[in-house]
This record gives sequence, structure tokens and C-alpha cells, in this order.
Amino acid sequence: MKLPVFEIVRATWRDLFGFVRRHPLALAVTLLCTAGVDYGLVRFLLEVDPRGVAAAFPSVAAAALTLMIWLPCIFASIRSAVSAQSAPIELLNLLSPTTARYFDLSLLLSLPALVLLPLASAHPAFGLPMAALVGVAIFLELRTTLAFTALALGLHHPDPLASYRLTSGQTLRLLAILILSLLPFGALSLLGSLGNHEMLIDMLGEPLAAILLSSATGIAGLIAPLAGAHVYRAMIVEMDAPV
Repeated sequence: MKLPVFEIVRATWRDLFGFVRRHPLALAVTLLCTAGVDYGLVRFLLEVDPRGVAAAFPSVAAAALTLMIWLPCIFASIRSAVSAQSAPIELLNLLSPTTARYFDLSLLLSLPALVLLPLASAHPAFGLPMAALVGVAIFLELRTTLAFTALALGLHHPDPLASYRLTSGQTLRLLAILILSLLPFGALSLLGSLGNHEMLIDMLGEPLAAILLSSATGIAGLIAPLAGAHVYRAMIVEMDAPV
């Protein structure tokens, strides 16, 4: 089957607005906690240990903490999208083995972008090979999207290898779904991740700019799993694909 790109993008944004309407308080608390990590905790670690691990990989520390903060919202949104019914935010699900696997796999595939992109900006000579490694990581994230959704549902199948097999021939459509779904928030979060946020700081002040950028990154991190959930629904639930 060919994934219906625009239909999935529309469904992703519909479910995003639905999630915001159903869980405004949880989303607001999550956004504030994310801003606290980006603006407060990581800065504190850099000041306390300027030559340590936090100084070398602040983006990794921030990404791990941010992912932990967003997991309840991510899992609730995925369950809602797959079941086409409102799902509650359940904190106890965070203690399950599948949640740990989701966290580990997400962080593992994010490491190339988190570590290599800042290094590439500091050492332009290594930019091309580093960009290639980041491209490979993005490719693997796209092809394992079914496994991410399954883990969020508390399932072990399809696993990453099965997801890779099932999404064969769908890479460009998966990429189009991701890009179109992320366009508004992804552009702003990319601006912050590349360090080109001086203009926002000048306009809004550093704390408010940090909140805006971290909020955009957080929402973008919610949209991508939502889009993956609709891919899962189209390929696994509706088509009843064998895993």
C-alpha cells in the first residue's frame, strides 16, 4: 500500500488540537517543565561543571530529561490516535519495560543529531561525514516508526526489524509526512537547536525566548509520534499487516 500522506498529516494536526483541548493543564505543566530544563537545569550544570560531561553534551542531557517529561503526553496522544478514542494520561505506564525500550531507542537514534550537529558547526571540515551520519539516523527513525508506536501501546511487535521490513518502499512518503507535519513548530525548534536564536532573545528577552523555543521543540516532539501513530493505524490496524 501507499501511505496517504496528506490524509495522515491532516489527521495528525486534528489530533494535536484535540489533545490540546482535552489536556490543557497537563500540556501547560509539561511545557513549563521543559522550559525549566532548557533554561534552568542545563545552564546550572554548565556553570557547576564547565569542563565536564554536561559541558560536552548539554543537548543530550536536555534531550533525555525533556523526553522523560513528555512521555506521558506522547503515550496518551499515540493511544488516542490509534484507537480513535480519547485516552487518559497515565503516569504508571512510565514504569513498564516497553516504556524503557521506547526511551532507550528514542535517545539512541537521536544521539547523532544531538552530538554531531554541534560538533559540525564547531569543526566545518567534518561537517559532511557528520551530516551523513545524522541522515542515516533520521532514515532509521523513519523506518522504525511502527516499533515506536507499538512500544507506546505496550506491545513488543512490530519490533524495529519488523518495522524496517514493513515500511520498505515508504521512506519518501514517511519523510514527507514528517516534514509536512512538523513545518510550523519544527522550523522554530530548528532555529533554536542551531543556536541562531539571538534575534528572538533581543526581541523577547532570554527567559521568554527560551520558553518559546523549548515549547516549539516540545510540540514538535509530540507531533512526530502522533504522525507515526497514524502511520501505524494505516499500516497495521486498518490493513491488519502481519508482524
